Amino acid sequence: MVCMTVAVCFALLVSIVTPVAHSQECPCQNEGICIGPDISLPCTCAEGYSGATCACGPESCSGRGDCNELEAGDIKCVCSFGYSGDSCENGIGRDYVIAGVFGVSVVIVLLFVFVIFLCCLSVIICCFCCYEMVKARRHARRSETNVQILTDSLHRAMIVRTSYLIILRLQEKG
Repeated sequence: MVCMTVAVCFALLVSIVTPVAHSQECPCQNEGICIGPDISLPCTCAEGYSGATCACGPESCSGRGDCNELEAGDIKCVCSFGYSGDSCENGIGRDYVIAGVFGVSVVIVLLFVFVIFLCCLSVIICCFCCYEMVKARRHARRSETNVQILTDSLHRAMIVRTSYLIILRLQEKG
């Protein structure tokens, strides 16, 4: 027999030197090699298997999850996304997974577009308000200017009228 790894060779050597008592059963599964009952890991597992009793193998969880060995050689599968069941045998299907991811992506894109829309709307409202304020100020300045022009015109008209009256009186006297 050829040793595949150092651990397997060590396990073979230990099992030869200290064989398991006949009254105790070897708990190793899947061609695992028994080391002895007094060691915390009583088995050395063959390549591709893991756990205290080598219960977890490449096909333990249908290749769709992580295998965890429980006590007494039982296993529990932690399934990958999109799979369920005791040994990850139930898949919700690739189309549903893609639809779920696509649905989330669409929601994110729509939220992003909505936020951009709100930002643009805010900018438009601010620009409109600023335009109206500038327009009101210009109108106020024009009104002040128009009042000033009217006042100046009235003042000139009064000067002209007063001058005219003075000239009339001078002509009457003269």
